[in-house]
Amino acid sequence: MSLVNKNLNSANPFFSASSIMSSEKGWSKNDPLEFFCNQQQMAEQQIQRNQGQQNEQDQQQSQYQWLISADKIFSSELEGFEEYSRFFDLDFHIYKFSMSAEGKASDTSICAENVRIHIPNGSHCAVIQSNLANGKEISKIIIKKISFKLNDIATLEEKEFSNCFVQTFSRKGEKAIFSFRYSSYKDTYTDYKSDGTKKGTAGVSVDLVKWEIK
Repeated sequence: MSLVNKNLNSANPFFSASSIMSSEKGWSKNDPLEFFCNQQQMAEQQIQRNQGQQNEQDQQQSQYQWLISADKIFSSELEGFEEYSRFFDLDFHIYKFSMSAEGKASDTSICAENVRIHIPNGSHCAVIQSNLANGKEISKIIIKKISFKLNDIATLEEKEFSNCFVQTFSRKGEKAIFSFRYSSYKDTYTDYKSDGTKKGTAGVSVDLVKWEIK
């Protein structure tokens, strides 16, 4: 009989789980229902903690916005940014194949992948597709990261791409994605102190045709 009970205990998760709990916390060693009720309560508390962390991340995200402008293709009602539109995400990659030469990287060309932008759907999607089909150049595409947590709207990042051509366009759910190539770009970053005053600015300018870096 004892052998049968032992086999049942090892095969039944209610018995095996409850047997490792201590009665010091008010749980009965032989009450699987109480154990699993407590497990459910712990799971709900963890969900609440996760939701709190997500809300904090959403609040931090809402303190700034990514905006894009491209030869009056986009528009908004945000004062000072009427020719911009909010977007969701971007993929921006540059790279260089380098070999060591006398203690420094060898002089090789800089390579740039197409920039991919995730934007909301709208009438601008038709213009982007038209530019793609007609091979029309977009003289400048400007991307800004602006902050609302300071006393005024401040630009934290600005990326300016010149001589751009749309390469791909696609829809993904309620978003549209387009990519473009470019001949040169400027990438600028601005830091601010906690009181909102400007701390400093750093930037780089790269011309992929003339191979100039500033």
